[in-house]
Amino acid sequence: MGVLFDADILINILRGATKSSLDPDEELFLSALTVFEVESGIARMSTAARRTWCDLLAVTAILPLTKEEALLAARVAARLDDAGLKVASPDLLIAATAMTHDCALMTNNKRHFGRIEGLKMR
Repeated sequence: MGVLFDADILINILRGATKSSLDPDEELFLSALTVFEVESGIARMSTAARRTWCDLLAVTAILPLTKEEALLAARVAARLDDAGLKVASPDLLIAATAMTHDCALMTNNKRHFGRIEGLKMR
């Protein structure tokens, strides 16, 4: 099983606020949506953070957003809505990407992502 990084983890790592504790044998992934989220804010980060981000992008597989992820995210959104719960659409798409590719999602946002049944988190 791989690990899919959420943007909050990456931003903390890039800012030097968090050190990652990963198993060296784990496959690391980013979702295309997470790339967008981090890239949108990277210009406001230090030169070192931008360099680290570019290095990370060069060696990490990017998982695309496909019809399968979109359909799964929509089904999860409907179930949550029926239960009176909300999760932001970008988070639903990231969760669906993790679930589709059998990855654990590494995130600090356990409160929102914890609402999603079947999502493995770290």
